[in-house]
Amino acid sequence: TEVTDFGRRITMGQLEHLAIQRVGFKHKGAGRLVYPGLLQLQSFITMNAERHSKAFSEQVFRVSRGEATDHDAHNRFYDEYLAVMDMTAEFYLSTVERIFKNREIAKNRFVVAGRKVDIGAITKVSVMTVEGANDDISAPGQCVAALKLLTGLSEDKKTQHLEPGAGHYGIFAGKSWRLNIRPLVLNFIDSAAGKPAKQPKITLASAQ
Repeated sequence: TEVTDFGRRITMGQLEHLAIQRVGFKHKGAGRLVYPGLLQLQSFITMNAERHSKAFSEQVFRVSRGEATDHDAHNRFYDEYLAVMDMTAEFYLSTVERIFKNREIAKNRFVVAGRKVDIGAITKVSVMTVEGANDDISAPGQCVAALKLLTGLSEDKKTQHLEPGAGHYGIFAGKSWRLNIRPLVLNFIDSAAGKPAKQPKITLASAQ
C-alpha cells in the first residue's frame, strides 16, 4: 500500500521532524511532544479526499432540503471518524520503528521490559484475524500472516475472515461490521468457549 511504501522510504529522523509537535501552552501537557491526532486525520482524509468531499457536498444539499438531522447516517459516521486524539511522541515513533520498520512482531523478536514476547508460546487462546478486501492501509495478508507465527496453537483454534468491499475503517464500523463481521466474531467467541455457534448470514454491505 502507499502507507507501507511511505513507511519504508522515510527515515525516523524525517518522520520525527515532519510529524512530531509540542502541545500548545493553553492545553494540558503543554510542551509535551506528541503526534497530533489532527495530523493523522488529515492523512486519512487525504487518502480518500474525493470520497469525503462528495459526502460533505451531498450533506450540504440534504441540509438545504431539510432532510438532514444531527443524528443522521452522515453525522453519526463523522462524529466517530473525526474523533481523534494525540499520541505521545515516544509511543508513535517507537511503534513505527519497531513494528513497521524493524518488523519485530512479524519476526517474533518483540521484547518488552527486557523480556522476549514469544508468540509461539500461545497454546490455548483461540485467535481470529479480520481483514478488509479494500484496505488501503493494512493490505490483506498482513493480519492473516500472524496465524503462521502461532506455532504452538493447533489449527482448529485459528480462523480468518476477509470482508469483501470493506476498507481499513469499514471492518471496525458501519454495515460491514454490523451485518457480517460482528456476528462472525461473536460466533467465534462462543465457539472458543464451547458454546454452539449460530450460522450468520453473510450480506454484502454494498447491497444494503
